[in-house]
Order: sequence, then C-alpha cells, then structure tokens
Amino acid sequence: MAAEYFTERREVGVINIGNEGTIGIDGKVHTMAHKDALYIGRGVKTIEFKSISAEKPAKFYFVSYPLTRSTRRPVPRSPTPTGPRWQSARRESANHPPADPRERDPELSAGDGLTELDEGSVWNTMPPHTHQRRSEVYMYYNVSPDAMVIHLMGQMGETRHLIMQNEQAVLNPSWSIHAGVGTRHYSFIWAMGGENQCSTTWTVSQ
Repeated sequence: MAAEYFTERREVGVINIGNEGTIGIDGKVHTMAHKDALYIGRGVKTIEFKSISAEKPAKFYFVSYPLTRSTRRPVPRSPTPTGPRWQSARRESANHPPADPRERDPELSAGDGLTELDEGSVWNTMPPHTHQRRSEVYMYYNVSPDAMVIHLMGQMGETRHLIMQNEQAVLNPSWSIHAGVGTRHYSFIWAMGGENQCSTTWTVSQ
C-alpha cells in the first residue's frame, strides 16, 4: 500500500453485524454492540478488532477509502424512517454524514450507513439513479437462506441484474444505476467514495 500503516492515508467506516465486540483505536477501546457504527479517521496507527465471546463472535464489516488529509470525524446519525409503505419501500437508515463538501478534497468519501427494510417492504433506493464521480458499494445481509435480493445495475439504457445472497457485496461505478428488490425484507450497508466535487444525481425517469 506504500504506507507504514493502514490508515496513514485512508479513512475507515465500520459496522458490527455480529455479536458484541470491541475496536481498539490507538489504545482507546470502543465497545461495539450489534449494528453499532464507528468512523476511524486518517492517521490512526493501531486498530484492533476483538470479540467479547468466542462462541458468539462479533462480525465487523468495514469499508475504506484513500484520504489525502485529515478531516472532521462524523458522528453517526440516528435511524431515520424513509420510503412509502404503499410502495413496499418502507425502511430505516442510520449513517455517517459525508465529509464537508466545502473542503473540496478530491478523495473524501461521501458517507456510509446501514438500512433495514420493514417487514413487508422489499424495494430499496427507488427510483434507480447514478452518482457522478462516486462509486457505491452495497453489502446485503439479514437475507434469509431461502431468500434473495435482485440487484439492478448497469447503464440506464442497458441494465443487468445480479442475484445476491446473505453477506454478499456489489460495487456500483459512477456510471451505473443501482436499486434492489428482495423476495422478503432484508438489510444492507452502503458506502460511497470518489471525487467529492459534484453532488449531482441523475435519476432514471419512469
């Protein structure tokens, strides 16, 4: 990585999708319950992931992106309901806010978060859209063994779909739309990164 330590020029967003654990950041220990999120900024030299119980281990999912200089450490937002229930899209999201766009750093991430669909809801991220200069990663979890999520992606005039199962991830480049529908409700973790210089979003017309 051409670096002395992992976060010398990177930032990390972590969400615990398992049982209780801890994350040590330069000697400071943070207790992480299920669904807890933690932002690790640039310059942290030591990161230690641990489970409280070996029989019931934590499971830390993290995303990381290059960062050229230190920035503020966002505080996770409280879960917020969104999406109409009548469209089978009712969901609750909690996220790390994006870095300040006024800083104009070309490599600041655009944020990350966890979304959980209500029982009876199956659609996410509707209508399908793209993000200029930003890629987005989706990791689907809480997908039952007998269920699946159909992830839509590709260019607006020629889309493709992927069949996603539990704890599988997919990368959407900036030119690709993204949306998903499941055979039953599920959860997903999203994260965006890229040139944080343009917030334009192109939405697919219906």
